[in-house]
Amino acid sequence: MGNPKEVAVKRGKNKEDVKWDPPPQGWIKVTVDGSFLQEHERGTTGAVIRDHLGKIIVDAGNTIPRCNSVEEAEAFALLEGAKLAKEWTNGLVIFESDCIQVVNAVHQGRESLSNLRSILSDFVVEASCCQQWICIHVKRGENVVAHECDAYVQQVGGRYVWDLLFPERVTKAYALDSNRILSVD
Repeated sequence: MGNPKEVAVKRGKNKEDVKWDPPPQGWIKVTVDGSFLQEHERGTTGAVIRDHLGKIIVDAGNTIPRCNSVEEAEAFALLEGAKLAKEWTNGLVIFESDCIQVVNAVHQGRESLSNLRSILSDFVVEASCCQQWICIHVKRGENVVAHECDAYVQQVGGRYVWDLLFPERVTKAYALDSNRILSVD
């Protein structure tokens, strides 16, 4: 079970049943989320690193001073997640995003989303510091904790990295997510 492609994704019929799935033992997951605030022409990111038991290793949020689209915010979220992974681990990493266009662009390289080429190239450089990595698309319900990091930064601005104490909204999302993980066999 060392290959992340062997992990079965358990998806329910209801939106509430969709949950974050832990990686195989020996791997970590970096789940990211990005938001575009059109009225302010800026974006925010959230990222969370979790181990195979679902335990948060670290999470972070950041403000993007100039942002033009949700895809750009999601690409920046992947880049922030890769920088976090580089700092906190160098092992086997699964990057997760709920933006299929950005995940596809990572897989297609320079052929897709040319306006994000620079950001995604930087992501690949940072991610390449890991022993092995993959980037996958996940449903919206599978990145709730990263979304809450992102939402926190939307409210307060700035850049944050948490490794011990987390914002209350992040702690609540994690508790709900953890209960779902533990309640499914």
